[in-house]
Amino acid sequence: MDDAPLHYIGDGLTIDETAPLFSVLRLRGATPIVFERLSSAFDCDWPRAPNTCSGGVCWLGPGEWAILDRDPHKIDKQAIVACAGALYHVAHLGEAKRRWRLTGARAADVLARGTSIDVHPRAFPPGACAQTRFAEIGALIVRPASEAAFDLFADAAAAAYLRLWLQTAARHAGA
Repeated sequence: MDDAPLHYIGDGLTIDETAPLFSVLRLRGATPIVFERLSSAFDCDWPRAPNTCSGGVCWLGPGEWAILDRDPHKIDKQAIVACAGALYHVAHLGEAKRRWRLTGARAADVLARGTSIDVHPRAFPPGACAQTRFAEIGALIVRPASEAAFDLFADAAAAAYLRLWLQTAARHAGA
């Protein structure tokens, strides 16, 4: 299978594949003050509600967040200060992940073919995220707050399979 990143342009759909900066923060014993320090350190309203994102930080589960598109060294420094007094761990997974950004009128149609998550704007508005299975692969779907797009994150080991799957789904969606 081809290892070249996917760049697909069709009728009402564009898909661009990139290698993201992707880190995970796991935190136990956090107090409201720790969340305030995280918000300040990462310059965002730190997401505490399930399936929400703010400023490139996505809630993955209780005590676990994905931090997207931020320098890993800066994340480490910010976490040391913000998480003082709490048990935490940061893992940087950039090379282990791939991102497919889907934009256009048919983006939701293509995504809906691979997941049981309702990606309609009423159910999955900008600022939403969900860990799910996508085309039988574990994935994170993010709806960036500032863009009319969807970001699909999955393990780099599944990239060739997902490239083919996304191209086939795009053709079946008429894009």
